[in-house]
Amino acid sequence: MSKITVLFLFILISCSSVSAEKMTKIVYSGIYSDGPVTIYKAKGESMVRRIESVDSSSNEQQMIIYNGEEIFVVNLFNGTGEYTRINETADKFNMPIFSGDSLKNLWFGNEFQFVTKDKSKINTHPKNSKITIREMPVSKNVIKLLINNQTNKPIAIEHYDNSGSLEEFYEYLEYDTDLELVDSLFERPTGINFIRGYRRTAEEDFSLRSGMRSFFLTKHDTTLLIRMVK
Repeated sequence: MSKITVLFLFILISCSSVSAEKMTKIVYSGIYSDGPVTIYKAKGESMVRRIESVDSSSNEQQMIIYNGEEIFVVNLFNGTGEYTRINETADKFNMPIFSGDSLKNLWFGNEFQFVTKDKSKINTHPKNSKITIREMPVSKNVIKLLINNQTNKPIAIEHYDNSGSLEEFYEYLEYDTDLELVDSLFERPTGINFIRGYRRTAEEDFSLRSGMRSFFLTKHDTTLLIRMVK
């Protein structure tokens, strides 16, 4: 084998490893939720898989898969679901974390970008020096992202109104942004009895995606959470 061939193969392998697709996995929960919610995201916001825990009161476990062209809404509890194609391929499937127009650009997966803008403040948590609080005022709201300094991963995100009252919050159980892409997670799930929905327009698709948000309106005490960071 010539030196040129070896060099070409080395460059090809190196480029392949650098350009390997990655995906993000986020697991979050609220104090009074039915259990953790898991989100997988890839290729920006164009591929999303969201799985809720089982809701025993309604015999339902919702899973949503979006791959840019189709949306699959599945009840894993009984193996039924609906799938819908859209007229235009959407570039993003954004999932706002909190309610309100001023917070619609804060998504699961872009929390760090959102709270590191010019107006943000950085403070050490008063009860645990190993936790940093990134605080970001937005209109009449304040967003606080609590970050474990040792892992540089978020442990909670909080939404306060202009009076300082806590409105909404989430706690992060997992937050990984450098996982190898598993394409099958975003494909049509097997073993589901599907009913096909009608073909939605791009505007209707946006409305559908906006309605797929979920939040917990609860009281929030981070005391136990803070003590877990050692």
